[in-house]
Parts: sequence; structure tokens; C-alpha cells
Amino acid sequence: MNTSIRGLTESVIGELQELGYAESAIKLYRRCYGDFIAFCEGLGRTEYTIGLGDRWLLECRGIDVSKPYNTSIHGRSKQYGYDRPINSMQMLSELTVHGYIKLERSTKRLGLDIPEGFRPSYLGFQLWCRRTGMTEFGTRSRLNRIKRLLVFLESKGIRDYASITGEELSKYMLTFAEYSKRTIATSLSCIRCFLRQSYLDGHSATDLSVLLPAVGAGREFKIPRTWDEGDLQKVLSSIDTSNPTGKRDYAIILMIAHYGLRSVDVKMLCLSSIDWKKKQITICQHKTGKILSLPLLSDVGNALADYLKNGRPKVDNPFTFLKSTSPYGDFSASVGSFGQMLARRTQAAGVILPKGTPKGSHALRHTLASAMLSKGATLQTIASTLGHTTSKSTAIYLHSDISRLSDCILDPEEFHDENI
Repeated sequence: MNTSIRGLTESVIGELQELGYAESAIKLYRRCYGDFIAFCEGLGRTEYTIGLGDRWLLECRGIDVSKPYNTSIHGRSKQYGYDRPINSMQMLSELTVHGYIKLERSTKRLGLDIPEGFRPSYLGFQLWCRRTGMTEFGTRSRLNRIKRLLVFLESKGIRDYASITGEELSKYMLTFAEYSKRTIATSLSCIRCFLRQSYLDGHSATDLSVLLPAVGAGREFKIPRTWDEGDLQKVLSSIDTSNPTGKRDYAIILMIAHYGLRSVDVKMLCLSSIDWKKKQITICQHKTGKILSLPLLSDVGNALADYLKNGRPKVDNPFTFLKSTSPYGDFSASVGSFGQMLARRTQAAGVILPKGTPKGSHALRHTLASAMLSKGATLQTIASTLGHTTSKSTAIYLHSDISRLSDCILDPEEFHDENI
């Protein structure tokens, strides 16, 4: 790989242009690289090294990459002056080590078209996923993994199955060098399935799936990091529920924290899913397709009733939670929206989570699981509550005990309203 500084910077700019980055963004990267090149020329250096990039960040931008940026201390507006220089050096490092910029660096790649040579097999695999009973969530997840492969192959000039070799697949596997064993195994399994199905459907003359190595995922993973209960209460207490957005966010966080629901299931929660008379919430889990019935807890019921009566926009939409600005759409197609909302609420509450503790909404599932386990909930009960297909899943994600939740059920007479 060419490691000349000027050559690498030109390659990065070319990649950004290919991805459709705005010219204003590219201009900022050019400025970073211009400053970096001047710095290197002053040192008499022409070849890029990761250490040289770190030195420029520290001496010219005052950025110590060994210390994370804390927006609660330094402010969010300055973060852009922190992220851009780091990203610019990271891209140079990725080109040097891997020979390309990581596919995940830009979500713009997901918007790229499927190469024409692979389109029929891609659409065929999509139909196969649905025909075999996979959920929409599972199908979309698999298709994204396949698209990642196809975009990589196209970047190497490969646009049909006849051009795919074991060597190119091996190069693709190098893109997973920094990923966990489980992520690698899951991606390999998906790609293997896609290549085998493409062969069976007649799109490929040979079964390319045999060229992929077998990697077992296993279940020996680290225990999930959880939130301190006091931090969660501090976030909830800091939310101003006198306004519609506060009412909505409070109800969302409360549901995820008390029921251990996946954020996607809260996004997809319909008004018809709440049965005030039976004191019950019934959902179809988006990931597994299994039905889950939960008792309506009093504090959750209070929060939902307050939002539905006094905060939810008066529009015709079947989903419970809606955006607070016109045209008041739902969150069904919004990726990461609840996690971002929780992060904003956490920062506003002044809560600084310990290093390594996840900040997204999924961490609240782990937090509830640990709390319920410590109170004596059995894995069998937890597994049936969450609709897990195996107890191994429960051993990792551990969730709530319905019989204990029933002790604090909402009185339906207090909040039942036919207009809700």
C-alpha cells in the first residue's frame, strides 16, 4: 500500500467524493489534510504513520487521542473541531492498514445501489428470507450485511459472480479484523447462506459458500454492563413533564426501563396494544415475531395516560409515540432515535456513566435484568416473559418476572378513557 502522505490524502478525498459527501464537508477535510501536510513537510516526513497522525493531533490541534472527549465538560459545539481532525487521521490509518476506508464509516454506503450483476440474487435472497418466515427486522438485518459485501466487491471492480474468488472473499474478511467473534460469525453465516442460495437459484455457476471459513459464535460473552439505579432515577427526575416532548420521552424511558423492551418494540407500540380494561399491554416482538403480554404498571400507566391525553399530537396515526414537530410522524422508520434521545436526556441530567457502560436504550434492558435476577427471578420465568427461544439468550439478556410486576398493576378504573 502506498503510504505517501499526499497520495493517501488524495485517495481519501476521492473516496468521499464517490460517496457523495457535500462539497462543504470535503472542503473541511481538505483543510485538515493541508495543515497535516504542512506539518509533515516541516518535519521532513513524506510517509504516513499512525504515530505521525497522533503527533499532529496533539501538537497542532491539542487533541490527545488517549483521552475521550466529554461534551458535558467541553461543550458540544467544540466537538466538531475535535471529531473532524480525528476522523481525517483515522481514514488515513484505515487506508494504510486495510487498503480502503471502512464501510461503516459512512451510512451513505447503505444508500448506494446494488451492483446490477448482483441485483437478481439480492432480490431473490430477500424473497427467500420472507418465504422462510423471517421477521422484517431479521430480513433487513441480513440484507444490510449482504449489501456490505456487495458494495465492497464493487469497490474492487467485481460486478458478477464469475469474478468472485477465494482471495477476494479473504480480503473482505479482513474488514472484520476489529470486530467481536460473534459479529464475525453472524456475518459469515449470513453471507454463506446468501452465496449458497444464489447458487441454488442459478445466479452463480459454483457454490461460493464453501470458500468461507467456519467461525463459531459461542455464548461465552462478558456480562453486560448496567446502569446504576440512581443514575436512571436521576435521568427520569430531570425530565420536564410539563411539555409534550417531556411527557413522551418520560413514558418511553419508563417503558424500556420497567419492561426491558427493545426500543424497536416501543417505537412500534400501537394504541390498540394497550388494553386499559384488562390492565395489559400486548405486543408482537419485532425481532422474534412472538407475542408478549405485560401487566400495565401503575407508573407506566400514569405516564402513558398523561402523554396520550395531554401531550400526543391529535393526528390519525396508529402508533402510540409520535414526533413532536409537524407533520407529527411516528418513529417506525427512525434508526437510533430513542438511543439518541436517551443520550440527550442523560447529558441534560448531568449523569456521567462509568467508562465502558453503554449509553443506549438497550443498556436499560440489561439493567432491569440484573435487578430482577438479584431479586430471585428464575431464568425460566424470564425466558418465557421475553419470548426467548433458548435459555442461553436469557442468560445473557436476563429480564423481568411477570409475577413480580403484577404486584404493582395499574387500577384501570382510575385511568380508563374511551377516547385514549
